[in-house]
Amino acid sequence: MSNSIAEEFKLNGNKAFAEKRFEDAVLLYSQAIEHDPENFIYYSNRAAAHQELRNYDEAIRDAKKSISIKDTVKAHVRVATALWAQRKLEEASAEYKLALSLDSSNQGVKNSLKILEELLEAKRSSYRSTPPSASTAPNVMMNGAPLPPPAGGEFTSAPPSDAGAALAVIVLFVSLLFSLSCILRPVLMNFFWHTLICALIVQHGVNLYSRGLIPHKMDDLQTWARQFSSLMLLVSITALLLKVPPQLFFGSFSLIYDIVDLSNHKSRILAWAGRFQNIILPYINSAEANRYHLLLIAASFETMAVISVMLTSGALFTLAYIQYIKTRYVYDRYVQAAFSNMRLKITTLTSASFMPPIVNVYAQKFFDLLYMMSQQTV
Repeated sequence: MSNSIAEEFKLNGNKAFAEKRFEDAVLLYSQAIEHDPENFIYYSNRAAAHQELRNYDEAIRDAKKSISIKDTVKAHVRVATALWAQRKLEEASAEYKLALSLDSSNQGVKNSLKILEELLEAKRSSYRSTPPSASTAPNVMMNGAPLPPPAGGEFTSAPPSDAGAALAVIVLFVSLLFSLSCILRPVLMNFFWHTLICALIVQHGVNLYSRGLIPHKMDDLQTWARQFSSLMLLVSITALLLKVPPQLFFGSFSLIYDIVDLSNHKSRILAWAGRFQNIILPYINSAEANRYHLLLIAASFETMAVISVMLTSGALFTLAYIQYIKTRYVYDRYVQAAFSNMRLKITTLTSASFMPPIVNVYAQKFFDLLYMMSQQTV
């Protein structure tokens, strides 16, 4: 009887976890443990809930308790993930190796260990005078938690060229003017919006051509599906043809990606700058140093644009942008991280005591819908 009661608490805990009610999940798993304290699954599940709440010490303690009852790959991964979030990289690496000793064919563990070892190697490299910070480490979010593994479609700068550098500068200025016009001169907003869209079409078309990705056969189209530039080219053309009204978030993430791209054309831009080199150089160096931070911010604006597009852009472009962000989610780990972070923050707000419960119910349904769409075949 006690075990059946414990199992019921576990199932309710799983439901709360799936609905992102992590505090409730912790309580329900704790009640399951009270009725069956020797079940390793309950401790492992509670560790996962603590992990989502960023209670990393509790997550480690529960995962290790689970291991003491039954040694499993999943529990070692829970320990490793929490240690990684605490920046205890060597200890996290050791846990991943223990997980591999239990299942040497586990590709997910292999991928995580490979990323972690690369980060450790970067930390040890002689050219770094300080340990990697959240803004410079390629696999760590600003809260110290690990990013998802690379998905293969992350933002890639165009190869350095005069045309690429010139287009990056043009997009930078047009993006800035568009953003400023939205706030200061709305009468100019439409003009700068359409100018920005046209500039983005040219920029990403040139990027694809310079990288040899303009498709000539069906095999090339498969590669196109995961390329940032091909997706931006298509969504920009769609926005132009459908006469989509100005989208501030769209302009914002275009601006940030362009700032990252500018650092790739550093030598040409400095050569053009002449006597203004000393003014421009610190900004380019800052963009280089904070590349991964900027990519996370840009991805956050991409995800927030979903809501503004739904509210202002009409059915056709809404469908086009949802397809765009769905594909970006599948192939870009920064977008995956941004969606998870946005859901966590909105859930914290909608589950507050002053909010009617129905608000959180529909918020979770909205995010579940987006997630289900992202899992469909691209």
